[in-house]
Amino acid sequence: MKKFFYLTALIFIATKVSLSQDILVFKGTVKCFFENDERASRGAKNVVVVPGFVPGKASLTNPQGYYELNTAAPLQKLEGKYVMLYYVSPCKTCEIKRNVFVSEDQIKQTSNTKLSYLTVETLQMKASCKNAEPKPLQSDSLYNVFARLPAQDLEKVSGFNVLTATPGVLNVLTNAVAVVTIGSGDADTSSIFPGKIKYGRFLAASAMNLSANTGFNFSPNRDFSEAVFWNAAALANSYQNTGVHFFGNFKNNYKFSAYRRLTDKLMLGAGGIYTQQDEIRLTTFGNSLTTQHLRNLKEYAVYLSPSYRLNSTMSLGVSGKFIGQSFNRPVRLLTVNNQVSAIDSNVNHHHFDVDVSFVYRPVTAFQIGVNLMNLAGTKLDADALPAKKKLVPVQQLRSFGLGLCYKWKQFNFGTDVLITQNDLYDVSLGVNYIPVNNVLLSGGYAFKQQSFSLGLRVKYFRIGYINDNGLLVNDKRKGKSGILNGQLYSGLSFTF
Repeated sequence: MKKFFYLTALIFIATKVSLSQDILVFKGTVKCFFENDERASRGAKNVVVVPGFVPGKASLTNPQGYYELNTAAPLQKLEGKYVMLYYVSPCKTCEIKRNVFVSEDQIKQTSNTKLSYLTVETLQMKASCKNAEPKPLQSDSLYNVFARLPAQDLEKVSGFNVLTATPGVLNVLTNAVAVVTIGSGDADTSSIFPGKIKYGRFLAASAMNLSANTGFNFSPNRDFSEAVFWNAAALANSYQNTGVHFFGNFKNNYKFSAYRRLTDKLMLGAGGIYTQQDEIRLTTFGNSLTTQHLRNLKEYAVYLSPSYRLNSTMSLGVSGKFIGQSFNRPVRLLTVNNQVSAIDSNVNHHHFDVDVSFVYRPVTAFQIGVNLMNLAGTKLDADALPAKKKLVPVQQLRSFGLGLCYKWKQFNFGTDVLITQNDLYDVSLGVNYIPVNNVLLSGGYAFKQQSFSLGLRVKYFRIGYINDNGLLVNDKRKGKSGILNGQLYSGLSFTF
């Protein structure tokens, strides 16, 4: 008898534990009538379904009218309560809400996930699909508004309460049908205010203005941490057989590279560069409303760089690369309950390209480096203009890099010149110095951007200060001081 009691208790406890851990998901279907036949119906798409107590978990019906609402709330908190679901569409006479009772006996639990599904009775809208289905951009606009609304605190709701919408959410719902019917204006392509982000220039900036090896990237001789990117040919001249390097500001700029000697003359390197920027840019929508709009830009490149030493004075390198660019641009604007929500489209570009580099050392103290970059002619967008803008400016990445390096005892002196297809991008000077074993001091200055860098490497650890003179834009998470706003870098360098 005791064994039976204990077994029953364990099953009960296990059931309660499982119940408390599971997340409640509402699922159901919304239907509408065919245009000329009220006896036939189909799924209503693009209808916005909003759980009143947590509007941020709203969902859209798919082309079959099906929806799932993952409330992200534990089933235990909702067991035995009524939950109000709201359905937003252009139909003013249709049923717009459902009162759903949450009961454990109606729950279907999945075996491989922590989700508990409750099926809501199918909602048949008393309207034709033409009048019941919002347009995609309109439903997206409303979805973004609801996603920003706060959720109720379930700890303050008793078991006798109906989990309906708060007054603020109800106000939005009251205006929602009118908003869906009226719609909203397109972004005005002629009224885009100038921005600070320089789209499509991250590779040039990484070589000339965002490096702790300023002045030595196109002809590296002592520090090979970025040779994978800017002159793979120099790797074959390295005294080390293996190198692994990381350098970044842990905010919006990162570099990683590694190389390995395969034979006495052949080296293979690989690496990646990643930058991200954001700015708040004024944009005019619908020829009337000018508002602040957040722009985000991510640009990155992945390299594979073999290098071969032809003889004691010359080496050749080739870099295959994958280049990516991702950003948002404005499409539409929606204002509901004095809340402004911008609808964006995402732009993604991916390209493969190739560099060819060359290093020549006429004497041991002097080295010349050349890098012919992006020979396939990759182009990236040079600005994030609205989607309706037909002529988008592009940034041509094909460019030429020249580097000179002179060695004198503990000192190295270097200069880099970068010429793009259109003009001279920048000229930089650099110097590095070894005061004692395993310590490297470096500094450099780029003239056009007026940026400079200072660096210190102690054995495996390195730290740097890079003042890019506002080149990388970061309005969203701006530090209180310049040094905390992405100018302080650190990293690791292992060579063996």
